[in-house]
Amino acid sequence: MIPLDKYIFHIDLNAFYAVAEQIRNPELKGLPVAIAGRRGKGIITTATYEARAFGVKSAMSTTEAKRLCPDLVFVEVDHGYYSELSKAFIKFLETFTDKIEQVSIDECYLDLTELVKDYKRPLDLAVKIQTELYETLQLKCSIGISVNKFLSKMASDMQKPMGITLIRKDEVQSKIFPIDIADMHGIGKKTAPILKSEGIHVIGDLLNKEKYLLIKQILGKNTDQTLAKIQGIGNDEIERDEGLKSIGHSSTFIEDVTDYSIITQKFYSLAEQVSRRLKQHQVVSNLLTVTIRTADFTTITRSITLDYDLVEADEIYEEALLIFDRENIEDPIRLLGISFSKLKDQEQTIYQYRLEI
Repeated sequence: MIPLDKYIFHIDLNAFYAVAEQIRNPELKGLPVAIAGRRGKGIITTATYEARAFGVKSAMSTTEAKRLCPDLVFVEVDHGYYSELSKAFIKFLETFTDKIEQVSIDECYLDLTELVKDYKRPLDLAVKIQTELYETLQLKCSIGISVNKFLSKMASDMQKPMGITLIRKDEVQSKIFPIDIADMHGIGKKTAPILKSEGIHVIGDLLNKEKYLLIKQILGKNTDQTLAKIQGIGNDEIERDEGLKSIGHSSTFIEDVTDYSIITQKFYSLAEQVSRRLKQHQVVSNLLTVTIRTADFTTITRSITLDYDLVEADEIYEEALLIFDRENIEDPIRLLGISFSKLKDQEQTIYQYRLEI
């Protein structure tokens, strides 16, 4: 076996919120459990694998989830508790290395290139991390190992829960290229159908030289970087960016939209992206801005300062949608955006939650 130039581990906690609830309430173990908004209302944040067997998944309405799984047990989301458990997770990993890049509350990348030399096989180190994490914190995880972050992320998704997957450079063609393009990390739900319509059905199809210009037109300026990643070319550095002043995402619809369900779906997608970046940089904020552009290019910007900090996608979505609803816009929508400013370190956060009456 030829060793990798660099050993990047991607560690993904399995059904983190649901497992966290099972840790403090063992009676929930083995049951179909879903974590949802306050009093079990709104949308599903995550669910146990017992619930997923019935088709229950994140971003699904609680009504639909209950229809699919009548015995589903709803537990109210508790972000403060999950945050503390996540910090314990990172502190545990710091006993192995200080080269850690946390990308969300339940996943991170580690550069273990040096430490892996102390083990006969890279998988031995992965088994040690996985086993000790469960013994120490009762958290379950899947681990992907490869030469860069993209491949290690793809690897960790291959065996869940509690899986370990190593992808060497000479295995990329057999393990990565046949994967459906819709399941490729970094390819969005809208981009995948466009690629498929052009004959790009699996990841390996992206390397079709005859379609390079077409692929670049679809994927944009990061095309060459993406093509390198999927081949295991180049090494990623594990680091955390500092000094951010704001975080946000916006999206322009291909066609002007009036369908409220499409608008809500877009808001949730934006909330997920913003939440992911907030967690990646370990910051929070209570200053939320929503941008709305109508078909006639009128731009409406509304900001609100909340009395609690936001970081989770479901809460960002709820607050952003409330702002949109207050505007009572009847014109077709061209663009939507969500952003945060006055960012604060998570360590400074005091979790406060609204009360429902």
